[in-house]
Amino acid sequence: MFNYFHYRGVCSLDLGVLVSDAEPWTTKVTPETVTIPGRGDALLGYEYSNSDAVYNIIIRKTGRDTLTDAVERVRRWLLPDVDYSPLRDSYNPGYYRRAYLPGGLAVTRDGLHEAVATVTFSTMPFKYADGGDTAIQARNGLKLYNRETYEAAPLLKITGTGAADIFIGSHALHVKEIGGLVYIDTEDENAFDDAKSRNSDITRVVDWPRLSPGETVVQYDGAGITGVEITPRWRSL
Repeated sequence: MFNYFHYRGVCSLDLGVLVSDAEPWTTKVTPETVTIPGRGDALLGYEYSNSDAVYNIIIRKTGRDTLTDAVERVRRWLLPDVDYSPLRDSYNPGYYRRAYLPGGLAVTRDGLHEAVATVTFSTMPFKYADGGDTAIQARNGLKLYNRETYEAAPLLKITGTGAADIFIGSHALHVKEIGGLVYIDTEDENAFDDAKSRNSDITRVVDWPRLSPGETVVQYDGAGITGVEITPRWRSL
């Protein structure tokens, strides 16, 4: 079986690109210490930052194309950008990372029928499970089970009118006014609808909601609620 990666909706194999080897997906973890004024002690935390996903590839000409044509086609596909897109590969089935290309394609050797190149993506710290992007209609008392080893930061979609209280495990959110539709992105810590920011309509108790490994119960209260959807976005390091 040939190894491959999938980016911007294109599989590398479809362009005659084979992955010869790749560095394992990793996450940069930096310990950080926060000093508490007046107490003389400190809290230890961790900061997660982007890391590189590096693929060494072989570009082969196909059909009547010249190798130059094949390389140029791949180069156009992998133009540098600053927008994150899902990156999948054959080494990590069932998962993807959010990635962008800071440098594009780097060809290291040309031959008669194939070229050797390196592609380096900058990836966000987490890898996401494919099934976590499906929205779930949340009935009151819904039980969600996180099979990953790290807490998930879900996207909520609430429809209806009036105020609402949303409880995700031990975390609580209060919506002052649903106003027809409001999204709450707990990963970006942001609330919005189709037209504007709605952060002023949201209050939270302590932290933004998370779905810890294991079971979490989702509950809500509000006479005007007509629907609650939750996209769990299961993830791990």
